[in-house]
Amino acid sequence: GMDTRERDKRLERFLAEDGAVMVATIAFGMGVDKADVRFVIHADPPGSLEAYWQEIGRGGRDGEPAEGITLYGPSDIAWTLKRLDGRPMPDEVKAVQVRKARQLFAMLDGATCRPQTVRRYFGETGADRCGVCDICQDPPALFDATVPAQKALAAVQRLGERFGKTRIVDHLLGKTKDVQPWETALSTWGIGADIASHTLRDVIDHLMFEGLLVEDPNDGKPLVRLGDPEAVRAVYRAERAIEVRLTPARVSAPRERVRNGRNAALETMDDDVRARFELLRNWRRERAAEQRVPPYVIFQDKTLLEIALAEPGDLNALEHISGVGQSKLDRYGKGVLAALAASA
Repeated sequence: GMDTRERDKRLERFLAEDGAVMVATIAFGMGVDKADVRFVIHADPPGSLEAYWQEIGRGGRDGEPAEGITLYGPSDIAWTLKRLDGRPMPDEVKAVQVRKARQLFAMLDGATCRPQTVRRYFGETGADRCGVCDICQDPPALFDATVPAQKALAAVQRLGERFGKTRIVDHLLGKTKDVQPWETALSTWGIGADIASHTLRDVIDHLMFEGLLVEDPNDGKPLVRLGDPEAVRAVYRAERAIEVRLTPARVSAPRERVRNGRNAALETMDDDVRARFELLRNWRRERAAEQRVPPYVIFQDKTLLEIALAEPGDLNALEHISGVGQSKLDRYGKGVLAALAASA
């Protein structure tokens, strides 16, 4: 490391000069009393919300505005957990440290006011929004990612937790490169074909931040595994909603073309077909909530779209629609016909 004399010299310059930038460890920051620090930038995320709050608190101690910036990504949570796993400590202590790390990443990738989130974490239930953080100043676009999350979790489980993120996304999209016959026989094969690939990646990243999925380093070949069992079940049963932030690139970029052409069909269909499709989706959502299963388990969107287009009048006609097998016809056929009748 740097010798004491050189370190002291640089500290003196940092304390005395205006506009000085100091690149250092957290230990340095905690030992410095400089009131007019304007920026605190974390090149790596801290280990907990407690550490984050204390460290960014070094900025703006003179009462003037200061900015805290934290650089992070999905690989950081995996690295943090690996680092904790390698430390000699009792299991109960390690579990606490892991939970604290996940709470930090959930805040970083969340969509609520930063100070409000941290203050609520510390027990201030009545904490108001600050009005000045990045979330308050430029609220992120969100989308309901519960169904994509359910599909991703199911795919990880069906694949036996043996693959990384890229392979899981390819599986959900139904991509055929290097695929084995056993994989195409799985119920999760291609169930995400109506979702853009970048959206699936964003959802998987968010599930990692939330602890619903975990990444096993696996000697440099990361594998994605299921995380907290109770949390996974809550999402799978639609008892817990998942909302994911849309990054600026995702908001402005055109949606990728989907394999089943659902988007194009929605854009060109007439109002009556659209109304039937939305009614069928509402019917499916209600059934899924009753049965505590993801909606796609009942019928996928492409099947509902074909039903809306064909408008079958009886069970025999419904049976001939792709995606309506005998078991689903027996279980849901009358309900589908009743929903269609209600839209007439």
